[in-house]
Amino acid sequence: MPIDAIVGRQAAVRGSAEQPRRQSVPIVKRPAHAGNDFTWEGTGNAIQVDETDTRGRNLLAVNVEGDCMAPDVLPGDLVLFDQWDRNPKDRAMVVVSAHNQTHVRWLRLTRPEQPEFVDNNGVRLLAPEITLEGTVFQVIRRRPRRRDWHDLD
Repeated sequence: MPIDAIVGRQAAVRGSAEQPRRQSVPIVKRPAHAGNDFTWEGTGNAIQVDETDTRGRNLLAVNVEGDCMAPDVLPGDLVLFDQWDRNPKDRAMVVVSAHNQTHVRWLRLTRPEQPEFVDNNGVRLLAPEITLEGTVFQVIRRRPRRRDWHDLD
């Protein structure tokens, strides 16, 4: 029998360390545009993020394949972007689609009527139609696989 029950005190309620709620964010490939409407091709995979990070946002994640944004974004990294944030500030990292591909780029607003999208080397993305898909919310660096003795040559 607990001491609190013998003495007549109420037992102190122990605060349980509540785990933050998690939200699933789908990992997608590239958008397929049809006029003003578009859909993302799903990969069937998702990443879990804190629910507080998703409030007021419509997050999607893309897996980076190229290295034109290195060292800020490396191949294999996941880029979480907010589809609802279509008014990024100058020098924000954004996700755009062009040439039926998805690109992560820096936004430069040198001329407000025509924004420029550049990589880390300052190379502009040239395409007749570039669609801003959203503003990057977070870059998640995936850890490389640990090397084992049999990986060595």
